[in-house]
Amino acid sequence: MINKCSYVISVALIVTIFCSCGNLRTEDTKNTGTIQNFTDAELDDLESKLKNDPNCRWKLLSVDRKKLIPLLLAAQERNPTYINFIWCHLIDMCFAEDQFQARRLPAEQRRARYKCALGYLRKSSQILQTALEVNPDKSDKKALKGRVSSLNVRIALASLETGDIASAKRLAEEIVKRSPSHHLARTVLGRVALRENDLEAAKIHLLKSVTIGSDNPSLRSFGPSFILARELLEKGEKSAVLEYLDVVQTFWADVNDPRRQSNPNSLRVAQDHAKKLTKWKNEIMKGNIPQDNQWR
Repeated sequence: MINKCSYVISVALIVTIFCSCGNLRTEDTKNTGTIQNFTDAELDDLESKLKNDPNCRWKLLSVDRKKLIPLLLAAQERNPTYINFIWCHLIDMCFAEDQFQARRLPAEQRRARYKCALGYLRKSSQILQTALEVNPDKSDKKALKGRVSSLNVRIALASLETGDIASAKRLAEEIVKRSPSHHLARTVLGRVALRENDLEAAKIHLLKSVTIGSDNPSLRSFGPSFILARELLEKGEKSAVLEYLDVVQTFWADVNDPRRQSNPNSLRVAQDHAKKLTKWKNEIMKGNIPQDNQWR
């Protein structure tokens, strides 16, 4: 909880916005964050801070989640495309934190964490869908569709983690129809296939998830998901996972890539990734499953 108003952003912003959120209903299913919970002055102040302070978005993430999520959703509802969809970026960061925290939680607590995330992800998607229906600007419509798709991938993942296999599969399949090599959607479908006892389909999804890795800046920088790989190893599918890691090596840890060799920092990062991949391959060949955070 935030006890000092000076802790985040500025005294004025905390007093006028965050401290006013104390009476909001913030249970998982009531985390709606509608505009009515906030005044125009409060939302104007938030938009101004984000526009003028480059560090504001990082400071915002230090705010108590029960206050932050309704605020972000209210701001998104009022102005969904503000500063290149900044509300979507912040909501993505909240979900990334939920994923990180959920990795080592017991199963029941993990499901509860993802159930909470589903509430705000679905609300955010609904806001963008509404904006898509009423927005006459064709350029905005294209960007809005992309943001809705991005949110739906996260909703699919959260649905899978809460046990809603049907919703996860439906959403991921819709994304793959438009983007056949979508990494996260393929990962979700592979994990769904495992739950449907279809090992062959799971292995196909694993490899298809990285077919365009070298052309995906996010995969080249941050790397792919290894959760499906771990689940396949738990089924004894060592060969498929080693093949997956070989493909990952070509874009995540290729020290011979001219783009990396021209950038010392990028080259160092690729070298670190190569060491990790070598370590993981050795562990797998010995019959073990890597225990690093990326595999959880």
